[in-house]
Amino acid sequence: MNPGKIKNALLKFLFPDFDELMLFLHSLVAILFIVASAGSWSYLFRLMFSQDSFFHIVLSLLIVLAVMAIILLPVVHAISKRAKRNWEKKIMLYAIILADYLVAWNVYDHLKGEVTSWLIIFPLINAIQATLMAMGLWFDFITSEKISDEHANKIELVISSILLVTLFVLCHVIWHQYWAVTFSVCIFYATIINQIVMQAYRSIKKIL
Repeated sequence: MNPGKIKNALLKFLFPDFDELMLFLHSLVAILFIVASAGSWSYLFRLMFSQDSFFHIVLSLLIVLAVMAIILLPVVHAISKRAKRNWEKKIMLYAIILADYLVAWNVYDHLKGEVTSWLIIFPLINAIQATLMAMGLWFDFITSEKISDEHANKIELVISSILLVTLFVLCHVIWHQYWAVTFSVCIFYATIINQIVMQAYRSIKKIL
């Protein structure tokens, strides 16, 4: 077999492309948590506006607006035909890596002393993926081109969103899992399982 093809296949496996559907689902997970934590956010905003310094109030607002813009960026691209700019792709890649690390650390801290728990599998996979992505960026194995320019299929967006919201409700509302565990499970679904589900959907669609 051609060594070049082996290398490309290995890089493709270790550093998969992020299409609009996958990026959209990452944002949807964040949005679901924002909606589910509305009470905490209102308390946070009250604290923000109770600061003594006007500078710190403005700074806090700018940070919140920047975070919201990053969260909504994949949503905008998923529902529009606008081409992604290179700096937008970099921001989305860095945001995914940072979010995966933060969530993985929170799950580890929550499950500390319970290393036999099967729940540790999900943040562990998230952390490994984030580490691979970070190393890939550092050593130039991957670039912002890992963010695909192909537009998402609207029907697949709807189906994937319904499945992800259902998973979120099961974990967060019915089973009352710790927030970082739910986040980690949802990201695992968005990154790996949903691709398998969509491939099955496309195969069934072709047959029918």
